[in-house]
Amino acid sequence: MKKLLFLMLTIAFSTFYANSQIVKIAEVNSSGIISFVVSTQTLLDNWNHNLNESSGINANLTSISIQKDENDIYYAVARGSKYRSTTIVYANGNEIYSYKANIDYSITCTSKTCASEPKCLPKDGGICAPPCDDCTKTTTIGKGIMSY
Repeated sequence: MKKLLFLMLTIAFSTFYANSQIVKIAEVNSSGIISFVVSTQTLLDNWNHNLNESSGINANLTSISIQKDENDIYYAVARGSKYRSTTIVYANGNEIYSYKANIDYSITCTSKTCASEPKCLPKDGGICAPPCDDCTKTTTIGKGIMSY
């Protein structure tokens, strides 16, 4: 039974990556400094568009950064005057990627109440945690922060 489950997960994982297009958005240098290699304005424009289209949130996000948590998970964090929105990005060595298009989905967690705190973050299982009063989960099918 374990072998069958492992085989099914391997096939699903392989299919996901085979049908995904990833885009390098940043690099980490030897000192741990993260630099974007794509236009941050393009990322923000796409992010604002996807939030508005998918959840009706007019966040007016104006800045973006990449942060790493204590579990070495990388997040793209966009902020505006009222909102903070976070999505997971993927690191491979010193390169950081976002999905441009895939067969799966991208989860973004957005909040006004927790805009100044590292809460309302995308986690495994497609949830936003730890919870926050107004944490809104936006699911965009086949879209990452590189496209809309």
